[in-house]
Amino acid sequence: MRHLVLICSLLLTFSIQANDSRLLSSLQDLRWQYRVILIDNEVNRLDTLAYLEEKAAEIKDRDVLWFVLDGHNVTTNYPGQVHENFAAQVRQRYQIGGRRMVLIGKDGGVKTRLADMELDIIFDDIDAMPMRRQEMRDK
Repeated sequence: MRHLVLICSLLLTFSIQANDSRLLSSLQDLRWQYRVILIDNEVNRLDTLAYLEEKAAEIKDRDVLWFVLDGHNVTTNYPGQVHENFAAQVRQRYQIGGRRMVLIGKDGGVKTRLADMELDIIFDDIDAMPMRRQEMRDK
């Protein structure tokens, strides 16, 4: 009986740790895995989300995670949870301010800043990256 309780306790602990590992607190956690698009959007959130959904296949093909920052709220295609301070941290770190879109490469560096919601320009920039060209050759 003691062994059963111990095993259940261990399984519960590992389960909790696994769920907590999906909590995104920093974009550094995504480095070398994903490209990131940050979108500062306090006006037309629903239009933005519809546009992102329309481009979902192209976004997925390029290993892109997007984050729509609306005040303190974050809407994203990231599969886990986002830390409550994520929006404030990202705004400060990447100085989104007057720029509506910021592209961050897999290496964690800022690649493009745009004032308008232009995913086709972002896709062209991504497709010109050496890492992306290698990915396309490997597919």
